[in-house]
Amino acid sequence: MLIILDAAVPTFRSHQGTMSYSKYFKSGQEILLLNMSEESPMQTETISSYLLRCTEDHIDLTLPYTITETHDIPFAPGTKFCLLSNALGLGIQLTGHLQEIVGRSVMRIKPHEDMEVFGRRKFLRADMHVGVFCKRGSGTLRTYRAQWNAALKSLAAGTAFPPGFSPARIEVNLSAGGIAIPLSPPAAIAELCLVLLDIYDGGQPIIALCEVVWADMSESGQQTAGLRFAQVMKADQERINNKVMDELKKQGQDVQWQSYRLELLDKMLF
Repeated sequence: MLIILDAAVPTFRSHQGTMSYSKYFKSGQEILLLNMSEESPMQTETISSYLLRCTEDHIDLTLPYTITETHDIPFAPGTKFCLLSNALGLGIQLTGHLQEIVGRSVMRIKPHEDMEVFGRRKFLRADMHVGVFCKRGSGTLRTYRAQWNAALKSLAAGTAFPPGFSPARIEVNLSAGGIAIPLSPPAAIAELCLVLLDIYDGGQPIIALCEVVWADMSESGQQTAGLRFAQVMKADQERINNKVMDELKKQGQDVQWQSYRLELLDKMLF
């Protein structure tokens, strides 16, 4: 079944039938996988993938991260995902579940034949000064997910930071979907890192697992990198969105509250 979504128009539904995914999915196409597990309903968790092949029965995806063993892919068969991508000038999404890991690093997804087409709306974003600390280093998707979960527990227990710790205050471009910051040494696309943000709203620091999705080198040799939030609490995304709106209003912009479907993720494109 194909569903066409747009906030300004009614929803249209086609008749039931077998989907021909090859019209919308091409080899090498980037696809975001949103974890739809009910175990963590308060979190937003996504990973990047690229289409290897698709049939009417399954979609094979490769991951850009360091994969040395099958267990480096931290998802069990049956895990439900929402697949997000772009095609024909529109956003597309459908749900499916992990059928199996093929070889060492290919995720075979069984689609649920519920594809939707929608007009993608970008999150509001603003240039502002925030406190930032970025922890980088080698690691797999599994180890970084474990570090993020451990950091959240430490934050809740009040043991996350040593006395007097204060992240560096720098100018960034921030949205509820990600952040653009200077990085040194330069980062590679698909590099994972943990980012701590103090947005100065009176709340606790925000800890997000991030993925580098673009990088730009200035003439002076300074790299600015776009980091997509790969794993973050939904409540923290709302805090960021509120902060961005306040900043835009201070800059004299006429902005209105927009209720975002956080699963239709900002791809950090400018």
